[in-house]
Amino acid sequence: MGFVLVLLKSLDEGLILWAHNIKWDKKRNEILLQRLLDLLNGMDPTEEVLSNLVDVKLVFNLSYDMEELYWEHMARVNWLQHGDRNSTIFHRWLLRSVTGIIFRDWWPVMVGWWIQLRKLVE
Repeated sequence: MGFVLVLLKSLDEGLILWAHNIKWDKKRNEILLQRLLDLLNGMDPTEEVLSNLVDVKLVFNLSYDMEELYWEHMARVNWLQHGDRNSTIFHRWLLRSVTGIIFRDWWPVMVGWWIQLRKLVE
């Protein structure tokens, strides 16, 4: 049993190191791309500079799109794991707030319409 615990501890440390390296690499690449973008923006706009500028912006957009997809995926995974535990509370709150808004906003209109209708009938 002790050997399994040692392996799990080693796996835990390895995963923490792996996650730290990925985070650091991502941050380092972002800093380097930002510096390159600043450098290219400061240069005279020749065809080569503009081409490089477009390439750097494409890499930026790709990295942000990948991060957005990651967080969308994680939100979906979270919802699938936890299910509809909060859906009832959310929908109850939404129904109360929406009906409150409808009642508050339309009540004067309905009363005014009803008074005008009564005047026409009388």
